[in-house]
Amino acid sequence: MPTKEPYARNWWFTCDSETLPAKWRETLDKEQTAWIESPLHDKDITTNGDPIKPYLHIIMMYKGARSYSHMKAITDSLDQEAPRVVNDTKCLVRFFVHEDDPGKHHYNRDEIICHGGADSEKYFYISPRAKKRAEKRKNEEILKNIVIYTMENKITNYDDLVRYILDNEKHDWLNVLSTDHGTMLVSALIESIERKQMEI
Repeated sequence: MPTKEPYARNWWFTCDSETLPAKWRETLDKEQTAWIESPLHDKDITTNGDPIKPYLHIIMMYKGARSYSHMKAITDSLDQEAPRVVNDTKCLVRFFVHEDDPGKHHYNRDEIICHGGADSEKYFYISPRAKKRAEKRKNEEILKNIVIYTMENKITNYDDLVRYILDNEKHDWLNVLSTDHGTMLVSALIESIERKQMEI
């Protein structure tokens, strides 16, 4: 049996920014639907550290499903790669700026361009509860780094640690140490290191 042609409401494709025709945005606007244009990805690199040719991502969001052949006709008219079905719009929009990928260059959210009434900001909304959880995880990771530094460098004076923090402008470390939990843990660790050194 022949393979059934895919239909979907949301499609995306990648564009070589140097080969796009002059009025490519007008071509997409003729679809009369919401669509989102990523920032120009001009700082991506390969695993070997080589620069990747600049490109753009595009998401087309229709109220009703569109066929693969319909979308392929659009990408062909722009001389770009074949379209793909969007599996998760939120993840893809966030991927436009590498929001959730610390290993890649983070692009400016303000450079995302929305067309036809699209709204990209809603995909970056974080509920107060989720924001609190994320902040807690971040502070725990910072405290872990402080503990590792203190142990590896055998810090025996709290002021030596504070001096290191100030000299290296590690303001996030200072914020974590300003909490009762952070101060108590690191102070106890420093006292323990000092006692061990005295026993040697």
